[in-house]
Amino acid sequence: MRSLFSLYAELETFPGIIDKFVDVRDVSNAHIQAFEKASASGRYCLVGKLGHISEIVKIVHEHYPTLHLPER
Repeated sequence: MRSLFSLYAELETFPGIIDKFVDVRDVSNAHIQAFEKASASGRYCLVGKLGHISEIVKIVHEHYPTLHLPER
C-alpha cells in the first residue's frame, strides 16, 4: 500500500482517476464458477465497482491513519 500511495503523498489534490475495483474473494469464486459450470465455457464475466481514487484513499486512510495522503 505504501508504494502505491507514495505516488500521491506529495499531491495536494487527488488526480481525476476513476478505476475498476473488485474483491479478491469474488475473483476466486468467479474462477471456480467458470471451471465448474459447463455453460460458462471456461469464461465468467466479473464486474466489480467503478470508483474515484478518493474512495480508495478514504478506505486506506481508515486503515493507515499516519500515511500522508491528499484530503481532496
